Amino acid sequence: GIEDGQYKDSIDKRILFLEKLDENRLQVVARIKEHQLKVKKIFDKKAKMREFK
Repeated sequence: GIEDGQYKDSIDKRILFLEKLDENRLQVVARIKEHQLKVKKIFDKKAKMREFK
């Protein structure tokens, strides 16, 4: 009946919410990795500069 519909609705909303969270989490992870790569490149450059001295 009506309860079943509402129950399914709330499950659908929860699944959508979790999927959205998952997408956001993936974006955050990607950004962190990007940032780590940038930082690593900067450190590598500094390390090379030191080696040349």
